[in-house]
Amino acid sequence: TVNNRDWPPGLYPAPSAMLRMAEREHVIWTGTLFKREALAQGLIDPETGMCSDLDLLLRITGRHPIAVAERPGAVFCVHPDSPSSYPRLSLYWPSWTRIIANAGRDPLVTPSVSEAVQAGLERRLNRFLFLVSIFSSSRGLDDEAREAATVFRSRDQRPGHAAVLSIVAVACQRIPGARSLLSAVIGWWRWRRSPVGREQRILDHVPGLLALDGAATRKDAAA
Repeated sequence: TVNNRDWPPGLYPAPSAMLRMAEREHVIWTGTLFKREALAQGLIDPETGMCSDLDLLLRITGRHPIAVAERPGAVFCVHPDSPSSYPRLSLYWPSWTRIIANAGRDPLVTPSVSEAVQAGLERRLNRFLFLVSIFSSSRGLDDEAREAATVFRSRDQRPGHAAVLSIVAVACQRIPGARSLLSAVIGWWRWRRSPVGREQRILDHVPGLLALDGAATRKDAAA
């Protein structure tokens, strides 16, 4: 499962895919076919939590190429209440520190590549922490919003971004309707403007494609 904007079809030799995953959305393995030799990179690291797929893919693409094809291999459905849509702090912290450390441990990956990958993952983690704080404020998870903001400030020294988190948190707690407005804006941004929302709406118009044993409620395949 890929976003064609981030992953145009084609062959990505090692370590180009590893470098790309450090900065962009990684390939979700719902529709991924692995060759047997990829298992030589080891199994899932339990300390990487729900993002163990990213950790394993980084270790594989440090040594092996990957190919991206346009033809669908599986269906990955998302919905607004899934962990992938409104991530909690535990999805990223502290598990991503383990992923970042693992990215620098392969002796067959050159130091310059390892450092670039780790730097890219650090930037992505900071972005996620920022968004987790915003999303948590919109959902009334004020303690989690504060915790995510605290971790973000300890890692990102830009005062403007920290100030935004403080303003959003205070507004949601003290201004009537602010939380609902923020939640509506996030929902619009996630499901009307983002590529994820557009791709899901295309799948929604395929009759029966997402039916699972007649169940009325779809579930996130990654949850």
